[in-house]
Amino acid sequence: MFSKYLMLLFLLVGLLMVFSTCKKETETEVIITVKYGLDTLLAVPIYNAEVIIEKGDISVKGITDLAGQFHYTFDIEAILDVKVTSYDYIPPAEGESTIRLKQGKTLKKTI
Repeated sequence: MFSKYLMLLFLLVGLLMVFSTCKKETETEVIITVKYGLDTLLAVPIYNAEVIIEKGDISVKGITDLAGQFHYTFDIEAILDVKVTSYDYIPPAEGESTIRLKQGKTLKKTI
């Protein structure tokens, strides 16, 4: 009788350990904020700007929202180039930078 309870206890503890193990966060969220001006603190956000994140065989393209932000989620660690162009200005406003993705982290970059 005691061995049945002991076996049941070990089974419950084993199941608890299997289902409660911590999963390592592997996704990296990137938030690119595009602003126009000499100083990024006083600059105004640019919406509808084209954002291109690329390096080698990785290529992501998108458009900024009304807050001047572009969001994307990667499953890798990498160092990538970011190019931004807004055709709403004459001449077009352009900017570029480099970002480093780390697993499980959110990266925020203002260009």
